[in-house]
Amino acid sequence: MVLSSAWLVHRSALARMSTSPDAKKWSRLIEIGQVRITTPTLLEVGHLAASEREWCELVEDVPIIHMPVAALTPRTEARALEIQRSLLKRSRRRGPSVPDLLLAAIAEEADLTVLHAARDVELIARTTGQPVERLRV
Repeated sequence: MVLSSAWLVHRSALARMSTSPDAKKWSRLIEIGQVRITTPTLLEVGHLAASEREWCELVEDVPIIHMPVAALTPRTEARALEIQRSLLKRSRRRGPSVPDLLLAAIAEEADLTVLHAARDVELIARTTGQPVERLRV
């Protein structure tokens, strides 16, 4: 389901974006600020770095440098907790990660479509009803 004209990128889509058949489309949308990122996603990307130099290449370079940051608020933090609880009502497993829950809550509050390539994002969307778009790979 795709409803908005702006997206919030999930780490799974970010990792695969350059090899997507739609890479040029996403590059253009990133350049004009239509694809946003969250601080938790930036932290996940930065966590992959083995050095400061590598961190700078990952976090402070193209395409991320062109993505506005969609911020956490007390309201989005509370909503992430609600989503986590709703997911646990449906299942006995722990479910999606904390960054995934925060990303979903931020996207919901900002009316952004989550761009992803991950099953957990779809699981959250089935619970919240929020728009998501699977990156073509």
